[in-house]
Amino acid sequence: NNDFLTICGDGTLMLVGLDDNGTETNRVRSEKFFDVQEDPVYDRPVASADGWLLFSHGGKAFDVSTEGDQIRVASPWDLLTEEEREEGWWPGGAQLATLHKGNGLFYIAMHQGEQYSHHEPGTEIWVFNTATQRKIGTIEFETPVGHVMVTQESNPLLIIGDEEGGTHVYDAMTFRFERTIDGPGADLYEDF
Repeated sequence: NNDFLTICGDGTLMLVGLDDNGTETNRVRSEKFFDVQEDPVYDRPVASADGWLLFSHGGKAFDVSTEGDQIRVASPWDLLTEEEREEGWWPGGAQLATLHKGNGLFYIAMHQGEQYSHHEPGTEIWVFNTATQRKIGTIEFETPVGHVMVTQESNPLLIIGDEEGGTHVYDAMTFRFERTIDGPGADLYEDF
């Protein structure tokens, strides 16, 4: 309950254990699994049912978990096909990804542009099944999307914040548009 995991600039993860008083009790590092110069991971991992999903600027996904003082980083899987890379598709946005822990669906904002254009908002949300590591859906937008969040109940909603301040609600399972909400933008919401 007191441990934390951090992404390190040398391409590893570090797990720091703390006691109830906040004093460090243990520190371990993972093996190097990414190159910060070639393809850095985003500093915005998403929580999964048994750990975290990290993803890189170049479209690789890494399932990460811990057990005791062990850090496990699974082999990466691709968010992009070679054809999609050639077409210039990349992850991007302010809060660009979210994952429903119960059903393992991963939603990420994607756009066409130059590699490392990660601040550019998405024109599409791509939906992946993390169990099969395959893309299962795409949602297209006229107004680019900067914020994505999925609620965690059994009938989840996908909350989308666009670059014009609009907040839109989709059925997270069917990807159908449900409604637009007037009021604060989606960048102000956080699902615990």
